[in-house]
Amino acid sequence: MRNRQDKPPDYLCRQPRALDPKAAWNPSPSLEFWRTLLRMTTRRDLMLSLPAFAILGEALAAPAQTSTPAANNELNHSTVFSIQKLRIKQTEPGTSQHVSTGQLGTGEKVEIHNSTLKPGAMPHPPHRHAHSEFLTICEGTLSWILEKQTLPAGPGDILYAASGELHGLKNVGSTIARYNVIAVGVSAG
Repeated sequence: MRNRQDKPPDYLCRQPRALDPKAAWNPSPSLEFWRTLLRMTTRRDLMLSLPAFAILGEALAAPAQTSTPAANNELNHSTVFSIQKLRIKQTEPGTSQHVSTGQLGTGEKVEIHNSTLKPGAMPHPPHRHAHSEFLTICEGTLSWILEKQTLPAGPGDILYAASGELHGLKNVGSTIARYNVIAVGVSAG
């Protein structure tokens, strides 16, 4: 064990040498620049930079996301989906109106549709799926059926179904309910 009068090891107190301040910035540094930089780097500097190298390595090793969706994707550009121009499909519990299916420029798959439910109807039994969903309620009184609870929902409410969680919807009112669904994720669409 050393006493306080002993000098600490050189690597603990070594001051890095400064680069020549008069040297012009060079966008492609010379080999001498890198050698000087390496001589200035202490083990402590190296250890402190390891987390940054780990993150950088993960980012470089991650598969590249497609930055441009397919050419026929209707979500390639900003637009208005005119409700009057979209076909309405009659179903047993109400109606369904497909708005869009595609992939965003950031890689997420998206499916959007509008639906109506007759009083007392459910679009389908409670279920689970890999994608997540947001439902915006436009009209009516609904029950949002989740794993362990049933919650009331009405006009203006936004419902969220997380990936893999049991959820369902039922019109508990006396009038037709209208809502929009935005599904996002790997299995959307």
